[in-house]
Amino acid sequence: MELRYDRNHGRWFVNDVLRVIRRYGLIDSGDRVAVALSGGKDSALLLYVLRYLQRYSPLRFELVAIHIRAFVDDDPALLRAFCHDLRVEYLEETLDWDPARDAFPLAVSPTKDGASALAGSGAGHDPAGGEAHPGGPSPQPDRAICSLCSRLKRGAMAALCATRGITRLAYGHHATDAAETLLMNLLETRRLGCFAPRVEVAGRPVQIIRPLIALDERTVAAVHRRLGLPVTGFRCRYAPVNRRAAYKSLLTVMAGHLGLRDLPRRIVDALAQADPAALWTNLRKDRGLRPDHPHGTP
Repeated sequence: MELRYDRNHGRWFVNDVLRVIRRYGLIDSGDRVAVALSGGKDSALLLYVLRYLQRYSPLRFELVAIHIRAFVDDDPALLRAFCHDLRVEYLEETLDWDPARDAFPLAVSPTKDGASALAGSGAGHDPAGGEAHPGGPSPQPDRAICSLCSRLKRGAMAALCATRGITRLAYGHHATDAAETLLMNLLETRRLGCFAPRVEVAGRPVQIIRPLIALDERTVAAVHRRLGLPVTGFRCRYAPVNRRAAYKSLLTVMAGHLGLRDLPRRIVDALAQADPAALWTNLRKDRGLRPDHPHGTP
């Protein structure tokens, strides 16, 4: 794949992504950035976008890709080839955990502190499912599996970043993900909150960043298709129970009913311009009684 300059990229993604990077300080000069490459369209486009910016923008940073293999029977050859074509270093780890075999994960191979790497990271509760229950079965086991798997992958990547001198871990979350997360927090946990464009990982010199946060899923899919980027056929057997799908449908219905095709981007803009004086939490005297686990990342 030849990384050619294209002036159309400015209106497709460059302008929005550069604005987000500068507004929230996502990438500084000299940073070593890793893209969490899952094999889906979002992470594939993110890798392409950052590689494009590395070559054609004033930003100066190093770029690698990280793929975490879980219990899904996948062949990452396509991802390796994609990274080779972009001339991006490819790193891979394997989770030593299978929900059909292990009730609760005890190890991440080859590092064994993947789960603890996420403690206090600010990444929040995974809206893919319920909380993990280390002392016993979850009341919603399939949803808990999604949450646990997501947390273990993040932990494994955080540990790998620490050993490789990586300072930024980039996720492919976009505006539609943020809008869905806001709705999930609002309706399921009664909290007004969403994951942030940049998050510190406690105890680690790495920050989680989300450069695509200003692009909605419709734009991501269109650009991915236009560029002919790869997408793997990985399919998790627990995907049908993912709670997020219901909120994706709700968001689509809302956008159609209101005639707002850019509804996810409007919600992201609102999050960026929240008025602290209008938040009731500033008036509360019982903050210790607030719900503890907001939905955080997809």
